[in-house]
Amino acid sequence: MTTNPPPRIGSLCTGYGGLDLAVELVLGGRLSWYAEVDRHACTVLARHWPGVPNLGDIRAVDWTRAAPVDIVTAGCPCQDISSVEAGVLRSTLTRQLGPINAENLRRAHELVETAATIGKVVVAGF
Repeated sequence: MTTNPPPRIGSLCTGYGGLDLAVELVLGGRLSWYAEVDRHACTVLARHWPGVPNLGDIRAVDWTRAAPVDIVTAGCPCQDISSVEAGVLRSTLTRQLGPINAENLRRAHELVETAATIGKVVVAGF
């Protein structure tokens, strides 16, 4: 019986690496590279995956030089929805849904499910 090698994982907009850790734990494999620009996230990533290269800004990567991978994970670039305003639920920086309550959480979920907004919702101010 032949065993397949563990999958090689690449990660875009990695954040703190939660998705990548889950993929490693569930599917096996190892993170081959990640692409992250947030300095705080990079500190966490360097601690948890020492020696794994950070390709940096995905807009500037020469993908012909990136190590080949079997799985690509991707977070949601959140620069346009990262805002601090106490107690306000946002689906984008310009779209405010109002106070945090069950109805607005349902509306936010519907926006994400219908791809009417970027893939996540921010609860600002907490």
